[in-house]
Amino acid sequence: MLKKSIWHTISSKHMQNRKKAFISIIIDSVRYAIVILIFICLSQFIVTHVIMNAYIPSASMEPGLEEGDYIIGNRMVKRYHRGDIAIFWSEDNTYYIKRVIGIGGDHIVIKNHAVYRNGKKLKEPYIKEKMLTETELEYTVPKNCYFFLGDNRNCSKDSRYWKYSFIAQKDMVAKAVFRYWPSIKKI
Repeated sequence: MLKKSIWHTISSKHMQNRKKAFISIIIDSVRYAIVILIFICLSQFIVTHVIMNAYIPSASMEPGLEEGDYIIGNRMVKRYHRGDIAIFWSEDNTYYIKRVIGIGGDHIVIKNHAVYRNGKKLKEPYIKEKMLTETELEYTVPKNCYFFLGDNRNCSKDSRYWKYSFIAQKDMVAKAVFRYWPSIKKI
């Protein structure tokens, strides 16, 4: 009888320890699941509202950004400045990455292989070759809109060729901040 009682006590303690271990595993699993869920939600929030990952699909921004590069954009920017490289939603429902040449109120003239903004020829050290121009083009940028050109002017679908030459503030997505692939480089 004593043997049975000791065995029963040992068996009972063993079962209690197993239950505690099982409950501990469940609690730890729930904690890990909560941490993972918080991480996923936070990541989604950051990607939706803070940063944007973008791929350069063409040579239109060479030499600074080359076809195949990956960049990070800052979605929290609300106003863009002349010279910024921006990511925006275009009229053909595609994201584009181009350089801001004009902002609301600017008068842009393209002639003699050069760009003039408000009567002054732009200094553009980021361009690799002269722009081929056959005719003079003139644009006045409406309020809350932007005028864009690719840095590789002879290989860029930009404001010169779109049905509506300007991108509205509401269609702006992010300011390009840095390239992270194939190498890290501040933009």
